[in-house]
Amino acid sequence: MPPPARPNKLEAIDQVGGSAGTGTRATNPSPLSKYMSKAMSLYSNYVGVEHLEALIRVLGPHNMPLIIYQLMKNLDMQVSNVLTPYMKALAKGFPERTMPVKDIMKLVNKVRFNPILI
Repeated sequence: MPPPARPNKLEAIDQVGGSAGTGTRATNPSPLSKYMSKAMSLYSNYVGVEHLEALIRVLGPHNMPLIIYQLMKNLDMQVSNVLTPYMKALAKGFPERTMPVKDIMKLVNKVRFNPILI
């Protein structure tokens, strides 16, 4: 003889509507669930000091050169692939340098010692 069926008991999170369960809640999230999703989306791409401390704790201090190498490699890729095209576009927008640096420095010194000329 099978045991008697147990009534479906909802967990506390299910009672307020935020659940990863099945049924209508999965397709129609509650307002609280929507609010929490929006609030947590602000932190979805955050990596802070506590994350780096945990990484060092897991990998150990003897693997620190590996961590630094990977960070530098990632930074180099970001500069090469993202920043460089913007810098090239900005450089094209600047006018050609027409005044030699010595003449600019003479003008700066003249204005600095005699501000009435401005």
